[in-house]
Amino acid sequence: MLLCDLLKGESREQHPVDWHDRALLCAIALCGFRVFRAWLLTNFCVLDGQGEILEEGRVRTTPEGFARRFAAIEPCRMVMEVGTHSRWASKLLADIGHEVIVANPWKVRLIASSIKKTDRSDAETLARLGRIDPKLLSPVIHRGDAAQADLAIIHARESLIASRRLLINHVRGAVKPFGARLPSCDAARRLAVLLHRLWVAGEVYVPLKCEEVAA
Repeated sequence: MLLCDLLKGESREQHPVDWHDRALLCAIALCGFRVFRAWLLTNFCVLDGQGEILEEGRVRTTPEGFARRFAAIEPCRMVMEVGTHSRWASKLLADIGHEVIVANPWKVRLIASSIKKTDRSDAETLARLGRIDPKLLSPVIHRGDAAQADLAIIHARESLIASRRLLINHVRGAVKPFGARLPSCDAARRLAVLLHRLWVAGEVYVPLKCEEVAA
């Protein structure tokens, strides 16, 4: 396959595909292939009612790429692993009209314990498991928009707290080689005063008093 075709996410068809009058199942291995750090590409595998591979290929891991590629397929069962992109991808495919199953790969031994771990093989494995019995995939249901937004706020707060702790520890360690020792004061005020000294005034060696921090 030419690189230009790869960047476009062109399919590798096994043979000419007739989408009509067939029971289809499509499995998606979300965003495991990157080209020159520019595009994330998702592998997919399409099976017919007899379990034969109709098509394998890659598509850009974007809402536009998914809509353009999978809107052209008749409504069918879509299987994907849960992950960073599975929330928006499953919603988009469901809005198109597909039946979407989001699998938990950690509970599917054929995927989690596979010795040949590639996105192409994962897509085919998901397709075949989804064709036999969706319950084998331990389906998960994504959170609603409100719950996801609340969770994002919680994670953002945790990141801020962790960043503040790292900065405070860095400043406390930076002044020790100069013989200075920082007292126990309010963390936010202490950090602000010390950062000013380190990177603006350059007065690292000046002892810091709690009265100065409280000012």
